[in-house]
Amino acid sequence: MESFAIGEGKEIVMFLERKKVQGEIKNIYILIMLNINKLCFGNLLFSYFVKKITDFH
Repeated sequence: MESFAIGEGKEIVMFLERKKVQGEIKNIYILIMLNINKLCFGNLLFSYFVKKITDFH
């Protein structure tokens, strides 16, 4: 019975570790996505201004 309890504890710890790792991966993924969106938005703004300037001339 005791060994079973220890085994269960290990399983829970491993499960929590996995969850933590998944959470960190998710956070990293979200950060990457936000940065990509910022880059895309920046490029859109840049091209928009370039177009405005070239249309002006």
